[in-house]
Amino acid sequence: MTVPLLVTSARLVAAPLAVSVSRLVVRHTLKVWDLDDHTDTAGLVMSELVTNAVKATNDPHGVIGVQLCVVASNLYVEVWDARADILPVRKRPESDAEGGRGLLLVDAVVETWGVDPSRAGGKVVWADLSLGRPLTAPASGALHPPLQLPPGSRALWGRAEEQAKRALYERVLTTVGNAVSS
Repeated sequence: MTVPLLVTSARLVAAPLAVSVSRLVVRHTLKVWDLDDHTDTAGLVMSELVTNAVKATNDPHGVIGVQLCVVASNLYVEVWDARADILPVRKRPESDAEGGRGLLLVDAVVETWGVDPSRAGGKVVWADLSLGRPLTAPASGALHPPLQLPPGSRALWGRAEEQAKRALYERVLTTVGNAVSS
């Protein structure tokens, strides 16, 4: 069985700048993949998951990983951080609270979301958005300029960056395996 698959990922410094950079990754990638109509929703979801990962990491020199993965007719927004001990919690904030609504928003716009511990360490928080149609292959041979990330936003190579890369790759294998078995 052939399963259509598109994947892109980036490892970013776990600082507030990662939120806007992750939205940039979403906009650029979905434009290249001709899935522009999902940019707003995927951008919102990515922003919320990255915000939680940056808070969980609590280290401006730490690393988070972001990934977009399209399998069959679903778009997965995935975010890795090293803190498997800090799970995201959906809250019921007071009406005058300034924060705490992120996962409520995510829950409202995705098919499902969850948290997977990684064998590489840390955790991947993921959200599944339906494309509403099967994936069609992008035009072959079409060249697109690479995404230039802002200076200081890309994580430096090292143990945590490698861990994020492995954990996100592991998530792709899980997602494809689930698509093939269903």
